[in-house]
Order: sequence, then structure tokens, then C-alpha cells
Amino acid sequence: MQHPTTRPGVILALSLVIILLIPVWGTLGFFAPPEEEPAPAQLEDEPPHSVKAFIAEAQAFLVKNTREDGCVEPREKDAQGRIVVYYRALQYGYLPPKLCLKAGQTYVFKMMATDVTHGASIQLGTGSRMVRLPAGVEVEQEYTFTKPGEYLVYCSYYCGVGHPFMKGKIIVQGS
Repeated sequence: MQHPTTRPGVILALSLVIILLIPVWGTLGFFAPPEEEPAPAQLEDEPPHSVKAFIAEAQAFLVKNTREDGCVEPREKDAQGRIVVYYRALQYGYLPPKLCLKAGQTYVFKMMATDVTHGASIQLGTGSRMVRLPAGVEVEQEYTFTKPGEYLVYCSYYCGVGHPFMKGKIIVQGS
């Protein structure tokens, strides 16, 4: 007589339950590193910028620039006439999730993955612009969108079970 847990049907059922629970566990954060984990070492020629400081600056940016409709519209220019955009990647999304920008305006994106390595790929019609975001490292990229439209931002580096759902949106309006 076989033990009940060695029957092929029971093993298959238990395997399916575990496989179906993995995305739920990922969404609940069971696979995420602790929040207080130290950032990886910076390159010597890069100024250190702590994860906590970046999160605070990004949060202040969100509070200051979020419109009533939820879209974030940055307006303040730096000394070079560029508008600074703080863009944070985290499991499994981007903050801000929706940006409203103007065509022809130069923006400097200050980006950081604040938990694990992510990517930020901006779909630009037939091509895309990809940026790798190592955990805890600030990356700066300059963008000038020339055409109005909606642009998808998606994670281009596998970051966990919610990776396929990690998306953001950039809405570019005419100048």
C-alpha cells in the first residue's frame, strides 16, 4: 500500500499550489531584501548619494509636482535650463508612475533603483532607450522628447516575480 503523499496526483496538486503561491508571496514582499540593507559601494569617480537621501528627494519631488489628476509635471529648471526629474525604480513599479512632460524641453532624469537592480527602458516608437539601474546607484540621463505622445517605460532587467508588470508612463504634450 502506498503512503497517501506519494501518490502522483497528490504530489502534482501540491506542486501546483506552491507554483501558484510564488507570485502571491512575491507581491507580499517575501522575496524582497530588507529596507535597511546598505547600498552597494559606489564607483570612486561617482559622488556617493545614499538611498535614504535619494528617496527623500524623490518624495519631495512627487509632493511638489503632482497635479490633481495624479500626473507629475516637473517645472523647476536647474542652472543649465534643464528640468530635473527624480525617477525611482522599485519592485514592481516606478515613482512617479505617470509623468507629464513637454515636447522640446530638456529634462535631466536622476534615477535610482532603491531595492534591487532594475532597468528603465523608454519605448520610443520603433526603438527604445534603455538604462540599467544598479541597486543604490544614482544614474543621470538627459532626455528631450521631440514628439508629443504616450511613451511606455518598462523594466528591462529581471527583478523578481512581478517584473512583467513593472511599467510607467510618460505623456509628452506639445510645447
